[in-house]
Amino acid sequence: FILKNPTDLLNQMKKAKAKGFNENAFEAEVSRLIQKRIADGERFTGPVTLPVIFHVVYRNADVLGNNSANLSTAKYQAQINQLNIDYANLAGSTYGAIASDVQIRFCMALVDTAGRPLATPGIDRINGEARGWDDTDPMDIATVQDYFDATIKPESYWDPYSYINIWSGSMSASGLLGYASFPLLSTLPGMEETETLTSAGVVVNWESIGSVASPGVGAPYDQGRTLTHELGHFFGLRHIWGDDTCGDDYCADTPAQDAETSGCPSGAQANNCVPAT
Repeated sequence: FILKNPTDLLNQMKKAKAKGFNENAFEAEVSRLIQKRIADGERFTGPVTLPVIFHVVYRNADVLGNNSANLSTAKYQAQINQLNIDYANLAGSTYGAIASDVQIRFCMALVDTAGRPLATPGIDRINGEARGWDDTDPMDIATVQDYFDATIKPESYWDPYSYINIWSGSMSASGLLGYASFPLLSTLPGMEETETLTSAGVVVNWESIGSVASPGVGAPYDQGRTLTHELGHFFGLRHIWGDDTCGDDYCADTPAQDAETSGCPSGAQANNCVPAT
């Protein structure tokens, strides 16, 4: 799922439906699997911590620090801190009892794929220019996504059963903030071109990496919430408008919504749906 313009995501969904993807069947199967695990007693007894590896894609001219794609390790740690605040429901939600701790935490990966301690936990710095990769910053959204999925990811991913793969790089020219793979259920039709072992994970513009306490440079999308958003898609969450006007997001705790809410509004916002909630 792309975080940039809702139209881009809707076009993706339309293409998937044209190939036979049935979103109701997909969500029904997800719900069935959840209920089966609950019935089998497979429930969290406490927070589960997931190791993250940031694949930091930069170029020769990018100086290590906070002003280039070769972003400082401290900024990635700030991002991890923000993820843990958001997923633990410690960000000051005004939604009361509806907001909850999802029992997921994140940490910097400590070892590489061979089990060797990482010199810098959670960080895999890659000089893309030295690898012969094209500069992604002049590319448009579709080209950026295709290039990451076809070239960068297959040549740099770590075992997705052991790590959450997150790629950061330059993509400001496209206006793309980030995108995520969506969970694969291979028994359902129309899903053959979605998540694979090499594509599973999130891609994010380096300028959006950071936290509320330590913002990045891509204001107003500089407080780490791009990754919070995209990881939600990675775990299977839809947009609250169900990627359609007043569509179903398959979450009973959110009302119907006609579109995304922009900015930081105070108080309730009209959703233009029937019935209105």
